[in-house]
Amino acid sequence: MSRAYRAEHGFTLLELIIALVILAIISLGIGSFLRLGTDGYISAVDRERLQSEARFVMERLTREVRHAAPNSVSVNANETCLSFYPAYLTAYYFDQPSATASQIEIVPRTDERALWTATNDDGSAVILNTGIAVGFTSAEQYGEVLKPTAVSATLLDNVATLRYTNVIESQSPAKRLYLYGDQVSFCYDGDRTLTRQKEGEDAVVLSNKIDVFDVSATGAGLNSNGIVHIAITVEDPRTSQNGSQGETSNYNHSVQVINVL
Repeated sequence: MSRAYRAEHGFTLLELIIALVILAIISLGIGSFLRLGTDGYISAVDRERLQSEARFVMERLTREVRHAAPNSVSVNANETCLSFYPAYLTAYYFDQPSATASQIEIVPRTDERALWTATNDDGSAVILNTGIAVGFTSAEQYGEVLKPTAVSATLLDNVATLRYTNVIESQSPAKRLYLYGDQVSFCYDGDRTLTRQKEGEDAVVLSNKIDVFDVSATGAGLNSNGIVHIAITVEDPRTSQNGSQGETSNYNHSVQVINVL
């Protein structure tokens, strides 16, 4: 009696090993390709985030410095700290007040008239205790202890009567008067961190990716505006290796202070 045998087909151990090796090589290639694309996307996102942060810092500096009171901008010896006094309101005055006067007649800007007489919830004037600058030629004058400060104002037609304390001693060639607030400083600590601090308040971190922060300023004249030059270099620390410098972006900008004497 004969017995028929049917051939059974399958994979040998060697064939399985070869197939697994080939599959691993293909998977490694696909994984490397996907990782390359992912790394490129992450790098692009990080670069955009870095540049957005730099633009935010520059725009914040530009917006605030532009409205600084004339000749109130100062830079420290290391050129790492920019300080100024923000101008809130501006007006023209008629006559220089005497040393014993406690009020002065002014003509506010049309779009600011309501602000001169605005009051807080407790009934006090919004302009109470704000400094008064008339013809100041240096930042030191803004910080004087006995500087003239506003008390209140009343408006009749287009003319306002501004009441104040202390004495308005200096004069403006163009008879301009400014109300200004507490000093604001943008300072770089030399270790990537740039902060903004208003006098009497805690510092607020604007960026911790600043690699270089250089500033310089020129004063304002009667018909010329003050100019502030700002240079910023931002660095992404995640792209640096073994202490070498990472990816950087450089920004240079000149800001014109719109307020003049």
